[in-house]
Amino acid sequence: MTPPTLTCPSDVTVTATKGQQMAQATWPAIVASDNSGATPTLFQSMQSGVTLQEGAYSVNVMATDAVGLIATCTFRVTVKGGQYLLNINIRSIHYDGNIDK
Repeated sequence: MTPPTLTCPSDVTVTATKGQQMAQATWPAIVASDNSGATPTLFQSMQSGVTLQEGAYSVNVMATDAVGLIATCTFRVTVKGGQYLLNINIRSIHYDGNIDK
């Protein structure tokens, strides 16, 4: 008897909309198969489409076949905060040679 075959997606990075600290994280479908021909039962610590705060998360996945054999895999989801870009346009600076202390 052999455990199911389980394929996790590569690590995922999403960036929030500018000024936001949360983003919806999606990833490709997780694929599991078993040599019995029956589809294994999948358990995931998070589902694709979840909205997450800025940070790094591990998604743990487990596939169980009909006889109870288990396969696991893990991938990371990283959410980057949406940064504002600061655009400063300085037309002129006058320096009189004195520095006030």
